[in-house]
Amino acid sequence: MPLWTDYRYDEKDYISLINTLKQNNKYRYAILLQECNLKGSVGRFKVLKLSEGYLILSRFEKIRKLNMPLIDLTQHSLKLICYILLIPPNEDRIRLQVNRNYLRLLLKRIKAVSSSKYWYGSKRKFTRDYLKYVNQVVLEGNRLIATCFVHKSTIYGFNKKLKKLVFDHLTNIQGMSASKANFVISKYLTFLRR
Repeated sequence: MPLWTDYRYDEKDYISLINTLKQNNKYRYAILLQECNLKGSVGRFKVLKLSEGYLILSRFEKIRKLNMPLIDLTQHSLKLICYILLIPPNEDRIRLQVNRNYLRLLLKRIKAVSSSKYWYGSKRKFTRDYLKYVNQVVLEGNRLIATCFVHKSTIYGFNKKLKKLVFDHLTNIQGMSASKANFVISKYLTFLRR
């Protein structure tokens, strides 16, 4: 399983899961394994290779060749690096939801590059380079939330913290005035969008 700090979201890693959940299915149980030698059985269960390991989606609570209990997604959710799998109340299909911890990780990456430690002793303190990196991180988040469900409050909270980080960097490290920093943010900063 990749480290949280090293992983960068790529839709290709999860395309099999995304396509499986877009189709009409009756999967209710799931488990994530590091190693698996099972092959999927049509109509019973499906084995998907993900960056975390092997995800098994099943219609039934038990699989003969597997001696482990499966998670009932109506009762508990299953967390992946970028996603959470769950079945909400009054629904019968698995919902793919964004993992807020991964969005927090994106903010930590932006915070690390926004600190004075990152720029200490550097002659390249260009606003353009800084905003380019921040926008790349936010675009990674936009690609993620385009494939799954995300609460509006999560997007709002992310954008609020993002704006504060960038504003603090522009005023404290880059030495801009508050009005110029607000102008740069409104014109050049990319926000998380649904």
